[in-house]
Amino acid sequence: MSIDNAQRALMHLQAGLELPPDLRQWLARGLGCYLRGEDLAQGLGLAPARGGAYTQPRAVARLESRDTAIRALRYWVCPDLGPWKAAETIAALLTAHHRGERLGLLPGHPAEHLLRELGGLVLSERQIFRVLSGDRSG
Repeated sequence: MSIDNAQRALMHLQAGLELPPDLRQWLARGLGCYLRGEDLAQGLGLAPARGGAYTQPRAVARLESRDTAIRALRYWVCPDLGPWKAAETIAALLTAHHRGERLGLLPGHPAEHLLRELGGLVLSERQIFRVLSGDRSG
């Protein structure tokens, strides 16, 4: 709900509109927390609970994009492997790409684009396994 409040408040402010009473109260509570020395994101309800998932829209979108690219790499590079073996293969591929090593892919292979999309990202086998097995627990 707090992300929704932030998006609604932003839309109102950008349009030069007055904030509705619920958004004024939400913003006042958050600013009050901040002025008392507390964290602004927590005061506005935008920070994750301790040990909870981070839900900032931009961060979530980046993770979803990363996860989609990892799943696509599995499809193009090692579709017949189980999740753990695929994770090992993809981790090795990402590490080699990060080091600038030649990967033995044909020019124009879809995996080349995916590796560029992932940039110099290096992930552990466990992180990749979690993506491939659908585990969202971090």
